[in-house]
Amino acid sequence: MKIGVIIGRFQVPYLHPGHLHLIDSVIKECDKVLVVLGATITEERDDRHPYSHSERYDMIKSEYPQVEICKLYDRETDVEWSKALDSTLISYRCKHTDTTLYHSRDSFVNAYSGIYPTKEVPELPGFSGTK
Repeated sequence: MKIGVIIGRFQVPYLHPGHLHLIDSVIKECDKVLVVLGATITEERDDRHPYSHSERYDMIKSEYPQVEICKLYDRETDVEWSKALDSTLISYRCKHTDTTLYHSRDSFVNAYSGIYPTKEVPELPGFSGTK
């Protein structure tokens, strides 16, 4: 079974075409898709984090009921975050040999130093939740 993991914050009011392209691409390539939602430990809202985990969870689930979603809290360093991500994936029974972390531009990939392979999905030009 091929497992695709998408890591993101999805701090937007709706999934824009770039998000849909990323998720659809992973669904086409994999048997199972897990979305890992980044979260602050306090989950306080501010300009960078306007939406709660449950709002983002519901937004993704309403469009993609077949994907699994879990939460991953921010860490002090990229190394700690990478270890926490790997531990989370292991707890979801994601074996290193059948799991790939998918990304696009402005992604986690430069911060990740864990055990799982990564694969870039070419971006859909003109769409950015960050901007």
